[in-house]
Amino acid sequence: MIKKICTDKALRQFTCHQLEDAGIEIKVDENLKEEEYIGIKVDDYYNHKGLGGETPKAVDFVVVVDCQCNAYVMYILELKNVKKPGQYTTKSIH
Repeated sequence: MIKKICTDKALRQFTCHQLEDAGIEIKVDENLKEEEYIGIKVDDYYNHKGLGGETPKAVDFVVVVDCQCNAYVMYILELKNVKKPGQYTTKSIH
């Protein structure tokens, strides 16, 4: 699955291994090789499509991890740099 994502014409320019947005970077376990995970920068994908006012709100990343047991895990990441927890709500993500 990860190879397919990396070579997909519509997605490959939005893939990455460095997961950073809004000044926040996610540290990936050093034991995880780059061929075992891939991040897709979802908001960049939608912004690139040029939908104008119809661009949907999107999370920052979907990260696919090969669990090496005939299964994959997908993480959905929304990174926000806020000083207090009350400054952010999950309502717009839902």
